[in-house]
Amino acid sequence: MGLFDQWCDEVTHDIGAHSIVVLRTDEQREAVGLQAIAEAIPVQYVSTRRYARILKLLGKNGAAAYLRDQLPQTQASRSGDLGEVLALTFVEERTAWGHTVKKLRWKDHRDMPMRGDDLLAIRIDGDEVALLKGEAKSRRQMSSHVLKEAEEALRANDGRPSPHALAFYADRLDEEGHGELADAILAMQYGDGIPTNRVSHMLFSFSGNDPESLLRGLLENYEGQFEQAYVGLCVENHRRFVHDVFEKIGSDGDA
Repeated sequence: MGLFDQWCDEVTHDIGAHSIVVLRTDEQREAVGLQAIAEAIPVQYVSTRRYARILKLLGKNGAAAYLRDQLPQTQASRSGDLGEVLALTFVEERTAWGHTVKKLRWKDHRDMPMRGDDLLAIRIDGDEVALLKGEAKSRRQMSSHVLKEAEEALRANDGRPSPHALAFYADRLDEEGHGELADAILAMQYGDGIPTNRVSHMLFSFSGNDPESLLRGLLENYEGQFEQAYVGLCVENHRRFVHDVFEKIGSDGDA
């Protein structure tokens, strides 16, 4: 069972060639989601291999302290990170995009956002490479203005992933032993270029208010040429939920 299946109800709508997925939960099931997410987050900041070495070196208390030092401390940075983590998890669990990178492991500072596209994923279709470019927004009260910012970010670089993000992604894939995939990305980027029909977009919204009408309105007015997938996760107690997720990670590490 995937992370979202444990605590969310799902509704999917097709709008032309595009789609909207809305995930909703209630207060009674939030505890289930909180526990599942708290268990899934640490690997976003440090690989299991690295954490095992730190655990052996420093012991349980030292390893727990190391992990806490990687996690964001401000509410804004926690909210942003959690939005990206949830978006990445959705892509990994619920879509055919087979290769992703847990980019938060390379943050310059735990309370500073990373530059570049929020999310990239790759899929090999026969001999061709396809790319997913994603943006994640997390707000206590989502607005059309914030979602429009995400759409504009998706349109940037002529709708393609930024060169910086692609190079970063290829380097991380190579380090993780996926050299052929990394080479395929660079060959497409620096060869004939990235065809528009090999790029899709995802907009992920995480908020306390129901985002369905906002996402639908944005998508119904979309006139671009890229396939769009909009995903909205609604957790009514958004602010408290974000706080409790990261606090639970810290308390679980101390247990």
